[in-house]
Amino acid sequence: GDVLFMYSDGLFEAWNEHQEAYKIERIISSLENIQPQSSAEEIKNIILQDLYKFTGNQKLRDDLTLIVLKKK
Repeated sequence: GDVLFMYSDGLFEAWNEHQEAYKIERIISSLENIQPQSSAEEIKNIILQDLYKFTGNQKLRDDLTLIVLKKK
């Protein structure tokens, strides 16, 4: 059930309409609430949904790479 979550700096270069950056604390909070049976794809989607909710679906300022690996 181990999960490896890797990301590029584009995740932290995402800003909302109040000029606040997406921060590590928000990612940790999202990851802590993920169900143990969630797949790597579901985990990736949860993070992306939270990111786009935070940014108000604004275009990202930088490219973004997320890699989620989960050991069964």
